[in-house]
Amino acid sequence: MSNTTSTHSSPTEVDLGAMLSVLWEQRIRLVAVPLVVGALAVGGSFLFKPKFLGEVRMMPPQQSQSTASALLGSLGGLAGLAGGGAAGALAGLKNPADQWIGILQGRAIADAMIERFKLRERYGLEFQYETRDELDDRTVIVASKDGLIQIDVLDEDPKMAAALANAYVEELRKLTKDMAVTEAQQRRVFFEQQLKLAREGMVKADRELQGAGVVEGVIKSVPEATVAALAELRARSSALEIRISVMRTMLADRSPELQAALREQAELRAQVARLEKTDPAKAASGQAEAYINAVRNVKYYETLFEIMARQYELARADEARDGALIQVVDEAVEAERKTTPKRGLIGVVSTGVTFVLTAFVLLLRARRRLMVA
Repeated sequence: MSNTTSTHSSPTEVDLGAMLSVLWEQRIRLVAVPLVVGALAVGGSFLFKPKFLGEVRMMPPQQSQSTASALLGSLGGLAGLAGGGAAGALAGLKNPADQWIGILQGRAIADAMIERFKLRERYGLEFQYETRDELDDRTVIVASKDGLIQIDVLDEDPKMAAALANAYVEELRKLTKDMAVTEAQQRRVFFEQQLKLAREGMVKADRELQGAGVVEGVIKSVPEATVAALAELRARSSALEIRISVMRTMLADRSPELQAALREQAELRAQVARLEKTDPAKAASGQAEAYINAVRNVKYYETLFEIMARQYELARADEARDGALIQVVDEAVEAERKTTPKRGLIGVVSTGVTFVLTAFVLLLRARRRLMVA
């Protein structure tokens, strides 16, 4: 057994010794080649213009809480919804930092930057898409571990690098303001239409009530409050459906506020169904039934008109407000030292890689000579 072990171990010792012997014999080449390549790499790095870094650190923009709070709390007649107001609404959205990074990396801001700084001429490019790609290659936008958004831009001019980085924030402010106004305009027009429909319905219902006349027996047997209760519930249910349609454009399907509104909608529908079973109009007939329905329609459209009027005023107020709140933690300043090329790192890496490759080639050539011999 000992003889077998020694037989198998000796080739390894011989191979290792042979390898070291080959490398020692070629030590001058093994050292000279990597040093020459490293020197050439460092020298070649001087052919590239140094680039400077412009760096901005900002908090993820916060949506104006007025809009979310207004949408979640404007229907005061409804039962209180679960949740935490605007903060809860934002919790139903996707990762805010990722969303804002996507906007910063979008074409709208890139085109604004290109136009503002004349980057096509600066980079010497003919087409817009080429300039976007070049700007994208020079820009890194990431969410840091501390929750901030970091914008890094490289340029040959340190002043330009800082200006470009700061301009990303400025263009984001402009874009979010335009987006906020557009969204508020859409909601304002939407609620304006709903308000118009409610007003027309109220006028029509009032005419029908006047045409139905007054039935003294109905007034005594069926108090107006009893008739109005079902009308108010129906109006609140209709308004909540409109409200949910608006919330779906702002919140994720699983957001706590939207889910709470859906539950509230189900509760209102259940209350409407219970009252409809005891609806006094079912027990009446003829002129009495027409009168009860006419009174109920008036109350329905009055309640709906009041709710839509509040929504419309809130949309108008939001239209006059700015967009998301953007807070910059660190503005970009003119860099004092270049960022690239890192000549020391280039020299070390190129020398180390060449040393390994040179040793491998020398050993491979030595093995082939032994095999031929």
